[in-house]
Amino acid sequence: MGDVRSSWSILRKSVPTTTLQAVYDVLSQLKTACGYMLMWFDQNYMQANAEKFQLILFARQEVAGSLNIGGTVINSEPVVKLPGFSIDKAFVF
Repeated sequence: MGDVRSSWSILRKSVPTTTLQAVYDVLSQLKTACGYMLMWFDQNYMQANAEKFQLILFARQEVAGSLNIGGTVINSEPVVKLPGFSIDKAFVF
């Protein structure tokens, strides 16, 4: 949980508290969900490649965050690139 809290302290300086709390809540829930996902992979003799994971946070204010998934830190990016297209924070494809 330390990675979520460190992101929280960085965000706190420039973004309203309500937005920060929402971002913190989403990051916490996402970390929990990713933990379940990695556990499922392990139980089914598979391995996720966390180095290929991407994170984008959609918010009205500029926010940044990170998650530690399987020992790999995933930082939020302004644009997520997938095969064939990219998605940015304005949700433009």
